[in-house]
Amino acid sequence: MAGDDDAAWAEPAHGCKGRITLKTVEEDTLTFELGQGTGCVAGTVWLTRKGRLLTYTWKDVPGLGIVTQTGDLARTS
Repeated sequence: MAGDDDAAWAEPAHGCKGRITLKTVEEDTLTFELGQGTGCVAGTVWLTRKGRLLTYTWKDVPGLGIVTQTGDLARTS
């Protein structure tokens, strides 16, 4: 069953509202494009499966490519 390749994106603490679009699907990585929107910095988001973790990386590319945010997401019981 196919789904949409884009969705609304919001970061209420920063006043950001925009769209995020799935661009590529690889074996362990999903790559998304985050559009400019209102109050958002455009960039690319990668979600990568590493064992039981899902790593999150955001970088302001296309753009200046000087800001990167990363983190690990894990399921908690």
